[in-house]
Amino acid sequence: NNDGKLHDPYQAFKDVMNGESDQSEYYQKNINSYIENEGWDLNEVQLAWDIITISRKSSLSRAEKMRDLAVKWVDDFEDKKKLYKVDKIETIDEGRIIHGRVTVPYFLKHGRGSLITGSPMGDDVEITKTREATFLFFTPNSILDNPTKSFTLQYGHGLFGSRKEALSGYLKEMCNNFQFNIFAMDWYGMSYFDVPFMVKILLAEPENFAKIQHNTLQGYINKIIGLKLVNEVFSGDEKFGVGGTDIIDTEKFGYYGNSQGSVIGGGYVALSKDIRKAVLGVPGTPYALLLSRSVDFSIYKSLLSLEFFEWRDIRLLISLMQMLWDPAESAGWLGSMNRNPINNYPKDILLIDALGDAQVSTLGADIMARAYQAHTVYPQTREIFGVTELTAPFNGSAIVEWQYLSVPPEPEGDTPPDKEFDTHECPRREYQAQLQLRDFFNLGVVNQYCKGKCVKESC
Repeated sequence: NNDGKLHDPYQAFKDVMNGESDQSEYYQKNINSYIENEGWDLNEVQLAWDIITISRKSSLSRAEKMRDLAVKWVDDFEDKKKLYKVDKIETIDEGRIIHGRVTVPYFLKHGRGSLITGSPMGDDVEITKTREATFLFFTPNSILDNPTKSFTLQYGHGLFGSRKEALSGYLKEMCNNFQFNIFAMDWYGMSYFDVPFMVKILLAEPENFAKIQHNTLQGYINKIIGLKLVNEVFSGDEKFGVGGTDIIDTEKFGYYGNSQGSVIGGGYVALSKDIRKAVLGVPGTPYALLLSRSVDFSIYKSLLSLEFFEWRDIRLLISLMQMLWDPAESAGWLGSMNRNPINNYPKDILLIDALGDAQVSTLGADIMARAYQAHTVYPQTREIFGVTELTAPFNGSAIVEWQYLSVPPEPEGDTPPDKEFDTHECPRREYQAQLQLRDFFNLGVVNQYCKGKCVKESC
């Protein structure tokens, strides 16, 4: 520590080493004996990375200052109707899509791929200019045919995707069934526009990895301001209404993300002062854990291999990068969701994953469940260490896992499951999971719609 003294191990690790934990036998058999053979004193052993080495202020203050400056900028803007433009209103079989742009405060120095002004503490962060960010707003036929104030679902897309993922068939059908509007924007910093920038960082400039964090934080700001304008301005605009009826309920909205939309979406939800409930599909954190356990990482591993010839060097680099990534994904905000929440208002999170996910490891979802004080829903699909089981209905946060019997068990090592049996796309399309999402948003309750465990033969 700062005084030059050794930190005491945390109690959980002490229990493991002292034989007072259900993990003690495993440690003694597989780890402790090897440590002792190397001449180490078990009383002096620490669990690596178990000691806090960074303060909340030095990690998250920049993002919080950006949020506060951006919100104030909008609040002080005299005519908020000038902060957005509708480019196109499109009628499709399933409903209506409004395409447009919102004006957002911009914090990057020179544009996409550059750094944010100021220090990590955020004291000297400033708005450099304004930029336009594109959006889409989908209203299903069930609302168009019977216009009434309805729930708005802010959607976060997957890995290097775009806002158009919000128009996926299953999502349009779900929102039609439940009378939900959808509001979606690109994840600035992690959308398909950012692929060349990411490749450049990995291939030639890993020392500039902080730029990925900074651009993703700008993406957080875009979404915060976008949702703010939905509730404060879109709701009174006849272009978003139906026959003169306002269809946006400014008191009923939430966030729904899948894959990357959950990995970085958890950070966004924690940072937001408006969102109170979120559903994170096929989620996980931190990236340092997820990447090497994902089939999607193979191409990026190949790029890194051009610079680093040993896998252990790449593994170390990823772990070091995580310290920069923390503020721009769920990992850095795990304690801010409902343990030490912003505005002292704990947020409820529903996590939905599937065993055998070859793109986002369920190990990462387990970490989120423990951090969010979530419960499994009786009867739980499997036991999760550190997570208790509750009988529905109940309030608070929950994790629901789907199992498909045709899918092989997940590997135990640092490797992804078999891509041929990937379950990544499955749980979002399960009707029982969608019903849970509906009740969670509309009623604030976790219900159980599976008949017994959430287990099926196949996806």
